[in-house]
Amino acid sequence: MLSAPLALVTLTLAPTDRGDSTTTETRSPRILTDAVRLAGVTTVWAAISPNVRGSILDSGSVGNIVANFRSPIRRAIEGGRADHDLFTTNYVAHPLSWAVIGLYLRGRGYSRPGAFLFSQLHSMAWEYVVEGSYMKPSGKDLIANAVGAATAIYWLDGRLPSVGRIVGKEHRATVRVGSVPRSGRSTLGVTLTVSRATLGDR
Repeated sequence: MLSAPLALVTLTLAPTDRGDSTTTETRSPRILTDAVRLAGVTTVWAAISPNVRGSILDSGSVGNIVANFRSPIRRAIEGGRADHDLFTTNYVAHPLSWAVIGLYLRGRGYSRPGAFLFSQLHSMAWEYVVEGSYMKPSGKDLIANAVGAATAIYWLDGRLPSVGRIVGKEHRATVRVGSVPRSGRSTLGVTLTVSRATLGDR
């Protein structure tokens, strides 16, 4: 999975402590471990999603991936215009998923810039490689992923510290579901459950 080697770029941005965190715990980011885990989550999701799995088998090709990286901006714009997924998919599931990834990385000891960069490399891996093997990357999804991750990393982290430890350490959530829009509650629950089950503690 592309997210593993790309994640190495964050090495210089990943400190050995959480000096800006609200917790006193010191943690050292494990970049390769986290990259493999996120790649594993991506692989599992692609395998269990009938639409993604079927599309990859039917029309996926390396040529499509190469074309995406040859004209990344143009392909993302065209893909965004062609993206007519449900509102809950584009504007609830995507930002929530990447918010959880961002909080997970913060809980693992990454700096805010490092966590954001890591999350966006993973976003690109999904859009340009996994889904990009059979369709153009969606600019809508890339923006939603970035907004979700940035909101979690730069705003939620520290304000809701227990959420940041859901998948980073403690395997428990104290999210106030009532504060989440009704259309996104089931997605939030599924996202948190899958993340806790697959990302683990260390």
